[in-house]
Amino acid sequence: MASRESSTEDQNARPDRPTRVSVAIALSWLAGVLDITAGIVFLLVSSDEPLLAELSVGSSGALATGVGLLVVGAITLAVGAMLSSGANGARGFISALMGARIIVHAWAFVALMLIAATESVLGIVIAIAVLAALWSPKSNGFFTD
Repeated sequence: MASRESSTEDQNARPDRPTRVSVAIALSWLAGVLDITAGIVFLLVSSDEPLLAELSVGSSGALATGVGLLVVGAITLAVGAMLSSGANGARGFISALMGARIIVHAWAFVALMLIAATESVLGIVIAIAVLAALWSPKSNGFFTD
């Protein structure tokens, strides 16, 4: 009887988490931490009028950007943590976030090239790496409905 139960449990057990998924989780957390850090920086400089004038950004724009980055960073951290459970919904949600990151960082690269080129390229590379890791054939078996 014990062998029959263990074979049923083995069939229903989730496969071990692939290394690619672990990398995607770590990169998602990195993306969330970078967003939160950038959000804090925007909040800190939102009252620096000379800097904002140089960047052609208003105080309210910097403040809104800072708050938005804090929220997106927190969501990215939370959903990144949910990836370890193998929930397919978490994979879809983080994929949407990473797609949005690519768009935002591409825009930032074009609009703020001299100021944010490195950060923009890094943001795009992280997002593409997360997507590639999450949607690779080796990762598909880990995620369930």
